[in-house]
Amino acid sequence: MIIKSLSRKRASYDQLLAYIDTKAQPNFTIGHNVPYGVDMDVLCQYFENLVSHLPPRKNGNQLYHEIISLKISKNRSLEAYQRGLYTICQSYIQARASDHAVYGKLHMEKHHLHVHLVMSPNTIGTPDKRVRFAKKEFSELQQQLENWVLQSFPELGQQQVYTQ
Repeated sequence: MIIKSLSRKRASYDQLLAYIDTKAQPNFTIGHNVPYGVDMDVLCQYFENLVSHLPPRKNGNQLYHEIISLKISKNRSLEAYQRGLYTICQSYIQARASDHAVYGKLHMEKHHLHVHLVMSPNTIGTPDKRVRFAKKEFSELQQQLENWVLQSFPELGQQQVYTQ
């Protein structure tokens, strides 16, 4: 399992949401603190409105693009991977950004599947404050989530990547 976090200094929600939606697999959408069942334009406006509450700051993060990826094997069902990845993403969101707006969709490649998550840099409850997630905190979260996945989902056959 691989977990990446890419910050963006521009609020390019329209570009990222369009990319995520274009290559997305049907029937696998993650939404957390976002309006449900709306089109991409409304979702983009929602994120842009949320980030507009932040005070201007040079080099301030305007959004996070997070990716959670699982290697897949032909020996296991695709549905098992999708169910597991959905649960993993929900746990990740709770640990990383429970009060943020988060939206994501599944992409599939030949040897892995991954979820792209768009995450606001501020919370719903205090939209005028940017939340910083230090590299050390992110590294600890990667290790904790990986350990949990290895223990809870041995059937997914993931290997340890983040050592303690």
